[in-house]
Amino acid sequence: MKKGEIYEGTVERIEFPNKGVVMIDGEKAIVKNALPGQKIRFRINKKRGGRCEGMLLEVVEHSKLETAEDVCPHFGICGGCLYQPIPYEEQLAIKEKQVRSLLDAVCPEYEFEGILGSPLVQGYRNKMEFSFGDGSAVQKTVTMADFIRAMSTIEAEQERCLEIGQIPNGFYDGVLIQNKEQSFDVIITVSAHLGVIYLFGVPKQVVFPDLAFLFKVREGMLSASFCFALKRDASGMIGPASRLCYYPFGNVYDNGKICWGNTVFPKMTSIKDAEKLIQSFFDAETNNDLYQNRIVEHPEFKEQSGLLETLKEMEVFPQKWLQENGNQLSNLCVAIRGGK
Repeated sequence: MKKGEIYEGTVERIEFPNKGVVMIDGEKAIVKNALPGQKIRFRINKKRGGRCEGMLLEVVEHSKLETAEDVCPHFGICGGCLYQPIPYEEQLAIKEKQVRSLLDAVCPEYEFEGILGSPLVQGYRNKMEFSFGDGSAVQKTVTMADFIRAMSTIEAEQERCLEIGQIPNGFYDGVLIQNKEQSFDVIITVSAHLGVIYLFGVPKQVVFPDLAFLFKVREGMLSASFCFALKRDASGMIGPASRLCYYPFGNVYDNGKICWGNTVFPKMTSIKDAEKLIQSFFDAETNNDLYQNRIVEHPEFKEQSGLLETLKEMEVFPQKWLQENGNQLSNLCVAIRGGK
């Protein structure tokens, strides 16, 4: 397996904590937040010392274990309770295997007395963990009381996308305009990563900076789309104060509007489908038509090929190379809420 490439495979088992194991041509890949038996698409984002780690992109086929009824209506949105679609008895069996595996590694002899299940299958937790981003962000644990107190201070907004099923990975902000007509605006951020650009159809491995996409969908059809590079805020996180920058490669105009060429998109029935647009963006062939060297203090990158060749040797895209356009991520949020 190669870093940046996309693979499909079936999750054979789960290792503690929530690490799905997928075997591809004899190589082991760890993919978080996948369930045993699921067929998944994932991108390799780390490969060191023979260890491969992938980011879950899509569940292609659900597991035969996913038969639980009365699943929480917020499952898939909040990002928690990974095992909820699996019946509780199967959850206990998975946890028993994980515990045994951990003990076997350090204790050759012990008496295992089994897993003691909770008498309450739902609503028994007194704390919650919230993860924001793609899994690499810091987790914060709060008590249930603090969570309820915080939520009670938030004013409900009917137009916010809180009742539309699953939301995209990297979801940042969105407004549901007309649910029945499948119309919405959504902002999705994509963390800096190693990927591929198809320059004149030839794949070139490259490091991408943090990106922000804005998609406008009307009656299931894409009406406008924009892409910007991001400079993180003072805390090193993607947030409202993150500065918008010009996208450093091709296929994007100065105002951030994406050029799709002759790409034809299927009708989008939910906000989750916006992820497909991002993958189409990365898979599209590019040339030098819209490329302008906006790399700060590097006038030598007159063509993309020179820039891509230099980035090939880097592990991260230098933020100081990005040219700001005078706006922040918060400006995009204000724009979509105002219908602009």
